[in-house]
Amino acid sequence: MKHHLSAILAFAVFTAAGGELQRANLKFEERQNISISDSIICIPSKIVQVSEGAIKIEAENFAAADLQRSDKRIESMPDASRNFAVSYAKMLRYELDITSPGKYQIYFRAKFPLVAFWNHTEVMNDGTAERIVDSDCRPANIWIWYSGMVYELQKGKNIWTFSSPGGWCGGAVLDSMVLMPEKMNIKPEDVNDKLSKLELPATGQAVSRRIKLQRIASWQLDFVPVPHGGRIVVEYSYDGESFFPVEAGKIYDTVNVRDEYLYFKINMETAKDAHISPFIYNLRFSIQRK
Repeated sequence: MKHHLSAILAFAVFTAAGGELQRANLKFEERQNISISDSIICIPSKIVQVSEGAIKIEAENFAAADLQRSDKRIESMPDASRNFAVSYAKMLRYELDITSPGKYQIYFRAKFPLVAFWNHTEVMNDGTAERIVDSDCRPANIWIWYSGMVYELQKGKNIWTFSSPGGWCGGAVLDSMVLMPEKMNIKPEDVNDKLSKLELPATGQAVSRRIKLQRIASWQLDFVPVPHGGRIVVEYSYDGESFFPVEAGKIYDTVNVRDEYLYFKINMETAKDAHISPFIYNLRFSIQRK
């Protein structure tokens, strides 16, 4: 899956020459099997229905996501169905490949940190944004299954988005979802995982647009890599051909650099038999002007 649209990760208003490092735009125009948001970079997952019946989705198997704050992560939770769950997400997007079109009832497995009213906003394909009541003062910190919308799913590609700013916020924790054919009469917790499969590409790559060095005295690329048993390599180049590993948070001086441009490249590899992507959190590009 190749994307040609550029992704812009950060914005800045530059200070005078010789000032402190300031955040700057970083655009990735060449992307293959990589999803980029301001808070998280990943290899996008796809859920494929392999036979007629219900579809189970683990919350961490998104095609794209954006988190509420820079200190938030996709958490490891021993009591989650596959040991991971999602919270503090202002946007989540899931890609479904449906072989048996028709009406499906949605079920969620989630828990909530406080006894209160909780809701989220979601959109299926190009439909209307729906506000879903997740909890009307249910007990706190207990996993529950509950029903959501009924959707008419088309054959082939369907995109399910928990939309910003009300995606899955405020500390509510999402573990998994089940899409049940409307006439099917079983409990969501009894759904066989083998009725759908996870497609997670083995590798992903993104290359930045070239950055002019003419007025840059130094630069820094900060990020937090979480490979989940796979591999993450972030590299830089001054000629677009020879790339070298970037040390996160290090300041690179360009005084003696003769080339005109700076490039970045991200390579990601999933672990063998992985059920979760590697993640890069909070990629930030900063410069000091000459």
